[in-house]
Amino acid sequence: MSKKQERLASLKGQVERVQRRMDVLGQRSRQFWLVKLIALFYSVTLPQQSR
Repeated sequence: MSKKQERLASLKGQVERVQRRMDVLGQRSRQFWLVKLIALFYSVTLPQQSR
């Protein structure tokens, strides 16, 4: 597996964990987690593109 695929796989695992946590926390904090998730996603993908 390439580095990018590994990162994608671990990111997928994190997303699934966060989704499970969101179900527990409920609707209001879901938006908060979505923002955190998007920020995390961009922080992971953007440095790749700049190289």
